[in-house]
Amino acid sequence: MGDVVEMGHNTDQHLQSLVQRYDRVKDEIDVANEALKDLKTEIKSLGYDERAIAEIVKVQRMTEDQRKKRDALEQMVHLYGEQLKLW
Repeated sequence: MGDVVEMGHNTDQHLQSLVQRYDRVKDEIDVANEALKDLKTEIKSLGYDERAIAEIVKVQRMTEDQRKKRDALEQMVHLYGEQLKLW
């Protein structure tokens, strides 16, 4: 496990602060996850494909280099699929 930290008054306060911050972040994550769940429900109810929208967001977050690598891989998959008569 991790290194043991010597305990003292300041350390106790710092530890308490870290625990409180951790707890707040976990709460924020829970709220964000609930909001995402609601958004996915809305997307589906409007007839959109949630997975396609998630993929678009994923691509938007990529760097240009990451997109180029992804595109090259997709091209190879398509080429191999054609050679194997998968489509």
